[in-house]
Amino acid sequence: MSSSSDEIIRGKSSEVFKRLIGYLNHYKLASLLTLTALILATAAELLMPIVVKHTLDDHLLRHENRLSLEIIRNASEGKDEGVMSPSLADTLIREGQAAGESLFISPKLLKDLSKKEIDEGKKKGWLDKENWYTLAYPDAEALRISRLHADLFIQGDNPSIIAISVPSMKNLTPEEIKKLRAADFSGLKHRSSQYFLLLLIVLIFTFVQVYQASWIGQKIMADMRGSLLKHIMGQSLGYLGRTPVGSLVSRTANDVETINEFFTNVTISFLKDGAIMLGVIIVIFTLDGKLALIAMTALLPTLLLIVLFQNRVRESFRKVRAGLS
Repeated sequence: MSSSSDEIIRGKSSEVFKRLIGYLNHYKLASLLTLTALILATAAELLMPIVVKHTLDDHLLRHENRLSLEIIRNASEGKDEGVMSPSLADTLIREGQAAGESLFISPKLLKDLSKKEIDEGKKKGWLDKENWYTLAYPDAEALRISRLHADLFIQGDNPSIIAISVPSMKNLTPEEIKKLRAADFSGLKHRSSQYFLLLLIVLIFTFVQVYQASWIGQKIMADMRGSLLKHIMGQSLGYLGRTPVGSLVSRTANDVETINEFFTNVTISFLKDGAIMLGVIIVIFTLDGKLALIAMTALLPTLLLIVLFQNRVRESFRKVRAGLS
């Protein structure tokens, strides 16, 4: 391969890419089916860790924090702003559940407090050091268990909520825990069904995507080899005499096979990985903006390495193809 031909290839890389994509015009329906399957499989993959997160937070590891209702009310009225802001105290009272002199809230509601403030609250006693498990509007069986172990449970005058500390649950029998957490077991079954449904969607549409991409790649490879053979057969004897046979064979066999890999693996992987990366960025920004910004800093050196090695890899690959021909 001469240097002049190399320059022509380098100068028209975008044009070559457009010509390659142009081969897809004959297979628009198959390409659309492949893209649709790719989107559905990728979406299901992105939803799976979200389902796992909700399973852990809402059913397996669910717990609440116990606060002193009196102190939170004082903070809400502005009498004790050293504890927290009145607006946050109002939110805790509105979103939490009161039982006796205690207020039970989701740990998510304390995200506006720093670790130092939380540790200070535990030290002063208005925030319990232990995690608690609560049941809103418990059924008759849960109420029976709470009355049987009255020394372990907290409940208000109106038993719309009962609460027990997580360490104290060890004093209950496995059967009592199972009855007490019946809603969690039911939710766990529901989440498991969602997870396996997403897993099935990933399996089915990944198969469709791989099958269709391979079919398109083989069809395009056949079209290109036919076009190349027709082009070579139309060349003069002088050209055929000057051109090494290995170069012609490499163009019609090895290089076309490489283009098949481009359609079946590279393009699909690029689209799928790009969609997953975009989806992950959206998800982590939704869950925790600060954590997302920290994670995004890892992308900067990655992008820099891609830019630095891209041209070197391209040149090395061209030399390999030229040596093979």
